[in-house]
Amino acid sequence: MKEEGNLLFKKGHIIDSLEKYGYAGIILGCFIFEEEEHLRKFYDLSICILLNSAVCFSRKIEYEQVGLICSVILEFDSNNVKDLYRRAMAAGELCRGDFAFLDLLLAS
Repeated sequence: MKEEGNLLFKKGHIIDSLEKYGYAGIILGCFIFEEEEHLRKFYDLSICILLNSAVCFSRKIEYEQVGLICSVILEFDSNNVKDLYRRAMAAGELCRGDFAFLDLLLAS
């Protein structure tokens, strides 16, 4: 599903790619992983799907969604510079320079 979402995104089909990423997230939520290696792969794939979704919402100019998704990711990885930057850009678009400034400080 993630790869299909990526292909749709590259073709400019943002809504369809968001749908695929959503399905991928739902499917991932159906599994229980106990082995460390599987947990790590689950984590990495989940973060990637969320980041891709945030990019799609950014293209749709839905910056509140971008901020929410980025905040979820930062709950799990507070040092994700790419995500801090993306959330700062969304905050800037929403005229929340105070939040944008804080995220950019954290990212530097």
